[in-house]
Amino acid sequence: MPILLLIRGLPGSGKSTLAKEVYVPQGYVHFEADQFFYENGRYIYDPDRRQEAHKWCRDQAYEALSADRDMAVSNTFIRKWEVEPYRALAKALKADLQIITLTTQFESLHLKDKTRFEEIKSRWEEII
Repeated sequence: MPILLLIRGLPGSGKSTLAKEVYVPQGYVHFEADQFFYENGRYIYDPDRRQEAHKWCRDQAYEALSADRDMAVSNTFIRKWEVEPYRALAKALKADLQIITLTTQFESLHLKDKTRFEEIKSRWEEII
């Protein structure tokens, strides 16, 4: 049974680092919506394409789990509804869904605006 691991936390909490340094060496496939915005090694974020980026990330999870690969997805997953498509995916593909919530805080590589960070933080929901 493949594992679908969701790593969630506020921007700058270490989600990507945890995935790359701990889970990828264990053989997990790793994706996150931010990867969608890289072009030729440069991060070019377009807020109008956020939904497309998250769909792309779910599609990558589907492909990995369909191939019986363990999968780590590191996104903020601020709201409960953001996890639900992954719950459904895990159920449909008989994967073991695991969720890790990071509460650490480092400097975000992509989010420099403190006002935006506080807005995101204010929407945080606990997920079981």
